[in-house]
Amino acid sequence: AHSNFAIEQTKREFEYTMASSKHVTPPSMIKLEPDQYGQRHPFENEEVIAQGLALMEEEIAKLSEEKKDGVFQAEKNCPELSKSNEHKLMFLRSEMFNADLAAKRYAKYWNMRIEIFGDKAFEQMTLDKALRDDGAALSNGFARLLPSKEKAGRSIIWVDPSRLDETKYTRESMVRFGF
Repeated sequence: AHSNFAIEQTKREFEYTMASSKHVTPPSMIKLEPDQYGQRHPFENEEVIAQGLALMEEEIAKLSEEKKDGVFQAEKNCPELSKSNEHKLMFLRSEMFNADLAAKRYAKYWNMRIEIFGDKAFEQMTLDKALRDDGAALSNGFARLLPSKEKAGRSIIWVDPSRLDETKYTRESMVRFGF
């Protein structure tokens, strides 16, 4: 457990950082105790989520046209996904609500998704849509979701490279599977 002095000092450090940058996790979201992997996870509420999404939009707008080309294509071809707050929230969470990093990850995601999936990039990631040609790669048992979860409740994926057999599917198909 942290002493009150350490907690107050940490809050002051984050408040100072927040005053000088919009791109860090707000103090109200700090969880001082790291999890079993040493990660500190933010506390979320509606206000924090709304602020994070607004900041992320500002950061996306600042990206170069080249870097956000995939975002433009996604907004045109699948706006119901690309413009949804739920979708963008995944990127904010993965970057601990750092709007700058989340915007960059979001743009890279769409550019990579288009590169990997081509015309299918804007379809739903389901077996009957974007992954319809990848059944062999998906069913080879290379990666499996285990029925149990780890202490913090996160899913565990088991990867077994011995199950790879490139005679049954293409390398590109495996890349799409991993996406």
